[in-house]
Amino acid sequence: MTWSSHIFWHVLFSQPIVSGAGVTILLATLSQAAGIVLGLFSALGRLSRITLGRRFMFAAVVTGFLAWVSHRFLAGELNAWWRHHIGANPPGGAETWLTYGLALVALAWLVLGFAGLLWKSAPRWLRWIAIADWYPLKTITGFYIWLFRGTPLLVQLFFVYFALPGLSGGHLILNEFDSAFVALSLNEGAYMAEIVRAGITSVEGGQMEAALSVGMTRPKAMTRIIIPQAIRVIIPPTGNEYISMLKNTALAYAISVGEMFYQEEQIRSATFQSFPDLSAVCVWYLAMTTLLTVLQGYVERYFEKGFSRNTSQPGAMQRLMAGALRRA
Repeated sequence: MTWSSHIFWHVLFSQPIVSGAGVTILLATLSQAAGIVLGLFSALGRLSRITLGRRFMFAAVVTGFLAWVSHRFLAGELNAWWRHHIGANPPGGAETWLTYGLALVALAWLVLGFAGLLWKSAPRWLRWIAIADWYPLKTITGFYIWLFRGTPLLVQLFFVYFALPGLSGGHLILNEFDSAFVALSLNEGAYMAEIVRAGITSVEGGQMEAALSVGMTRPKAMTRIIIPQAIRVIIPPTGNEYISMLKNTALAYAISVGEMFYQEEQIRSATFQSFPDLSAVCVWYLAMTTLLTVLQGYVERYFEKGFSRNTSQPGAMQRLMAGALRRA
C-alpha cells in the first residue's frame, strides 16, 4: 500500500471525521462522568457498614421486589421445569408457591428489621441471624464490579444493544448511541469503584475517628475531611481511565455508532486506501490523548498543593556559598 499525502490530508479534515471526533469526545465524556458517579456510589457501598436493623430492612425490600417480579420474569419457565424434572406442579403452580415463599421471607426480614431498630442492644440470636460480617450493599456492589470487570467490553456493548430488548420483552429498546453510553458507563463504573475505594482507604482511618469524636456525622466527615484528601490519589488513575475511555469508544463502531473509527471505516470502504485513512484517524486520537495528558498534569499539580513531599535540594553554587559563610 503506497502512501498518499493527498488522501491523508483530505481524510484528516473531512467533515465525517471531524464530526466523528466530536461524537467520540461527547461519548467518552458522558460515559466517564456517569462512570465516576457509579464508581463513587459503588465504592461507598463497598465500604458501607449499615446497622443491624437497617440491614434487615434492606434485605426485606430486596426480597419483596423479587417476589413481585418473579411471576413476570419466570413466565411459566419454573412450572415447565418442575413438571419435567420433578412431576406434577403443586396446587396453583410452582411459581405461585415461590412468590408466596419470597413474600413470607420478606415479611420475616421486615419484622426482624423493626426488632433491630427498636432494640438498642440486639440479643445474641438476632446478631447470629444477621451474620456479623455480611453487608447487603457490599455484596451487591461487589457482584456488580465482578460482573463488569470480568466480561469483555465488546460483549457488554452487544448485550445492551441486542439482548436487552429481548430480555425486557421489547419494552426497553435503546438506539446505538444510548446503548454505547449505557455499556461504557457501566463498565467504567466498575473500574472507578475500585479507584475511589483505594483513594478513600488511603486516608488514615484515625481521621474519621477524630471527626466523629468532635461531633461530625459520618457523611459530613466524608465530604469535608476524607474525600478532599482522597482526591489527590483518585485523580491520576481517573485521568488514565478517561484516556482509555476515549480509545474504547472505537469499539462502538460494532453497533454502528457514528464515532470517528466508524466514519473512517465508511470512508475506507469507498476509497480502498487503508494506510492514509487509518493514519489520519491515529493522528486525531494522538492529538486528543496528548491534550488530555497535558490537562491531567495541570489538574494533578493543582490538587498536589500542600501535599507534595519533595523538598528542593540546594545547588552546587548554594552549597559553596553556605560553606564560605560558615568558614567566615
